[in-house]
Amino acid sequence: MNRNANGSFSHPWPLFGKQAGLLLEIREGRLRRLHWRSDVRKLPPLPRAWASPFRAYLKGRPSALQAIPVDLDGLTAFQRRVLETLRRLPSSALTSYALLARSAGFP
Repeated sequence: MNRNANGSFSHPWPLFGKQAGLLLEIREGRLRRLHWRSDVRKLPPLPRAWASPFRAYLKGRPSALQAIPVDLDGLTAFQRRVLETLRRLPSSALTSYALLARSAGFP
């Protein structure tokens, strides 16, 4: 992963149309935000090192997304723990908000 990557980038997500995709905001080499966009043609493409885990995900390897560093600055302790818990769940896991909260230590 390029630790110096900064800016907004696009990555096509062919499941939802030719021009649709993800808008990724990267700050200091960490994923800050991820948005769905119906048209990502006007944004620069995602750097190759960052695009690779997303391509692997689309090919059926969801664990590849674990390689993406995530920026947790500005999140509450609750939000951090929930996100960390979500990242540990297997890709095929089915959960509820209540189970997720309990798994994160919040009854």
